[in-house]
Amino acid sequence: MAWNCFLRNLPQLPQQVAVELRSGLQRLAALAPDAPPDERASILGRIGEYYRQLGMLDQAVSYLERAHEVALAAKAQSLAVTMALRLATARQHRGEHPRAEALALLVAAQPLL
Repeated sequence: MAWNCFLRNLPQLPQQVAVELRSGLQRLAALAPDAPPDERASILGRIGEYYRQLGMLDQAVSYLERAHEVALAAKAQSLAVTMALRLATARQHRGEHPRAEALALLVAAQPLL
């Protein structure tokens, strides 16, 4: 499966997810320091989603928090909203329901693009 930073064609089998996770970590390590912030946020977010799929929720939340922060700093509103929803989902899976709900409400309060 070709790498993409969007949540399309996500692998379903844990072995496939693990392969994609390794690919994402390699892409992040190879990313130039001056790479566009939205590219960095997208890769971080995808890695976070793979960790969530594997049930590794602490790592998922860590990567998704970083992705959200990078997207906010870059003023990439659409990407920040996407990362906030992914982060809320990971927090919900981790049992952090109040924090997940707060993020979801924050996203819901955003004006439509």
